[in-house]
Amino acid sequence: MTAVAPQRPPVHAGATPAPAGPVTDPAARGPATPRPPLPGVAAAVACVALLLATVLPLDRVYADRSWVAPTVSAALLAFGVGWLARRLRLGPVLSVSCNVAAWALFSGLAFLPDTLLAGLVPTPSTVAAGVAAWAHGIELLQLRPAPAVPETGLVLITATGIWAVAHAVHELVFRAHAPMRAVLMAMVMWIVPLGLSPARGEAWLWAVPFLGAAALLLLAAGAGEAARWGRWSPPAQGRRRLGLPVGARNPLGWLLAAAAIAAGVMGAPLLPGWTDPALYELRDLGGSTTTTNPIVSIRASLLSPDPRPVLQVRTPRPVYLRTTSLDRYSDHEEWTNDGIRGTPFRAGSVVPFEVPIRTALDVPVEVSVAALDAAVLVPMPYQPRVVDGTIGDVLQYDQRLSTFTLNKGVRLSQGDVYAVSAAVPAPLAEQLDRVPAGWYAGELTRLPPSVPAEVAQLARDITGRAGAVTPFQQAMAIQEELRAWTYSLDPPSGHSGEAMRTFLRTRTGYCEQFAGTMAVMLRTLGIPARVGVGFTPGELADAAAGEYLIRSSNAHAWVEVLFPDEGWIAFEPTPRTDGNVLVPSPANLAPSATQAQQAGDIPDAPEADDLPRQGPERLPTSAPSPAATSPSAPGAGGGDGGGTTLLAAALLLLAFAGVGGTVLRRTRVDVDALGPAAQVLHAVAKVERVSAAMGRPRKDTETDREFLGRITRSASGPALAAQAERARYATELPLESITLARTVAADLVQRLLYPLDRRSRATVLAQVRLAELRERAARALPGRFRRRK
Repeated sequence: MTAVAPQRPPVHAGATPAPAGPVTDPAARGPATPRPPLPGVAAAVACVALLLATVLPLDRVYADRSWVAPTVSAALLAFGVGWLARRLRLGPVLSVSCNVAAWALFSGLAFLPDTLLAGLVPTPSTVAAGVAAWAHGIELLQLRPAPAVPETGLVLITATGIWAVAHAVHELVFRAHAPMRAVLMAMVMWIVPLGLSPARGEAWLWAVPFLGAAALLLLAAGAGEAARWGRWSPPAQGRRRLGLPVGARNPLGWLLAAAAIAAGVMGAPLLPGWTDPALYELRDLGGSTTTTNPIVSIRASLLSPDPRPVLQVRTPRPVYLRTTSLDRYSDHEEWTNDGIRGTPFRAGSVVPFEVPIRTALDVPVEVSVAALDAAVLVPMPYQPRVVDGTIGDVLQYDQRLSTFTLNKGVRLSQGDVYAVSAAVPAPLAEQLDRVPAGWYAGELTRLPPSVPAEVAQLARDITGRAGAVTPFQQAMAIQEELRAWTYSLDPPSGHSGEAMRTFLRTRTGYCEQFAGTMAVMLRTLGIPARVGVGFTPGELADAAAGEYLIRSSNAHAWVEVLFPDEGWIAFEPTPRTDGNVLVPSPANLAPSATQAQQAGDIPDAPEADDLPRQGPERLPTSAPSPAATSPSAPGAGGGDGGGTTLLAAALLLLAFAGVGGTVLRRTRVDVDALGPAAQVLHAVAKVERVSAAMGRPRKDTETDREFLGRITRSASGPALAAQAERARYATELPLESITLARTVAADLVQRLLYPLDRRSRATVLAQVRLAELRERAARALPGRFRRRK
């Protein structure tokens, strides 16, 4: 019997013959599609670094850093929940469900803790409060340009967006094996703050961390991307050579990392908000200078836990230092202007008046800049007549708004000094009372149709009850009515464009609401009014020299009313609790004392010897040196260190995670649990750390009184030394000593840090923090490993 081989169909040229049956030889199957290696711990670390780099530009969006903790926590928790769900072998749908549930619990704990059952379980009240907070956040997104106060609604929206991005990054890297798409997803969130907020700091502060994290992720998890694109997989042997992750020996991964870095470096200057200002802050475009609306930063300054000195002023009478005026009221209940159009101004020249002023006081004012965070607007008394000093030749003046700004690329910096001769309007009440109602018809009384009808009705009711007929009488009546309302930095929030209606109903707010509402009321009566923005007179530091110290908490807004031939007259509707306001009255429209001074309720002023002095003989008239005006110089405005500080915080968060953080937390000192003597000495030790970080450590031979007397000349030094001596040697110590020691120690720390610029101050505080951490780590070590003295 002859065996006959089965006949196969003919094979055409160039075709691969198909196997006739099952192929048992693996070599005969041909090259198999490589399965991408699973990402590991290195990829997880790279993802966390990418998420932290993604949130860095948010520092440009908010006025302070209370957003950092909830936002960073949201990123880490979202990624952690996704990681845990995948390790439990849950599918993508269950992973999303777990993340949504975790987000709801996190939102309640972080933003709405008062609505939770037993402090943990969300309730229907939590849902209602969350919807209200979300709606308020959407409203604030429309009303508040950056930098904005990190209110609950805004931070809730931000944390939710970061949560979603963190979950997407995890799923793309660990389930879809697509790290490049994860980088693109994070880049969307990273770019938005850069385009919507003013430039703060150098571009590399934001670019380098993101590009480095993106490159790390592509190297750690790029093998999956390579298997999809190039059908390439590294050989099995040698994958763990030198301890490198698989993607680190992936040529395509290195290529993608290099391409990402090159594209970022070359494309970064093209993004809005980098070396150029942000979209809404276009400088020197057709002569226009539109800066950040200064009214949006007032509340942030008022809420600052550490109101730092910003200006030192010498003048024979207290004055408001005005940065600009806002003469347009928008549909979004926002006072603004249509841009500052400055023209070059020469030092010593006579300043053209905005409007004619017939009766004025000639008031000399000398200003020394301490720290104004790269300010473009120059605080000036109204109405300046002559300006001279270190910034005299880099000024620009907008006569329409009586506003001084600086040349392009120049910012106010520490040490800038300028002298102003001001013509403060001071007419008699009889002169203003002769101005009839309806004398003005123009843009300065225009209002949008969205203004609630209750505003005009209340204005008519107030003036009607007071019998006010003329514009002056009506302005005084509304001022006195509003000053009887309640001042609060945490007023009830309004929603859906009804913030002013809410203010009228609750009669509670701060200067922005008081000034803005009064100006609108006056316009409903046909009276030309606008909002002035700047600083109140500040603390009287030296009565003999007429020296005032202005802090960031003196940021303020007031009302200016136009009268023919008399100029813009300031009115004060805000009942500030510190009394640091100038309240005009029919008897005196240019008061020479603040409300607190008139009432005799003046807080203790700082020691004059501890404040930097700049007399008139030290006012140079030449152009400032490049070091004084360059934004990149130490202490200048161009690099405020915000990005560096936040980047350091992100790195510290990673460095102290895990076991090290647990050990340090267990060794934390509960100061309140210490005895009275230990608490007093703890306050002294804090002063010692700050002084040592500034290069003035305490000597071994110095007593408390000698050390504190050497580092300060204020009365706080002997006061703290006396309490320290009582704590060391007295058998009993009253509880009042603890409060006094803490108070004077905090005052001493502020006095030591006051002469430093912002960057130097941050460096000193970082060194103090590191010293505290070293001490805690030393306490955590076993006794035999501690340093022996």
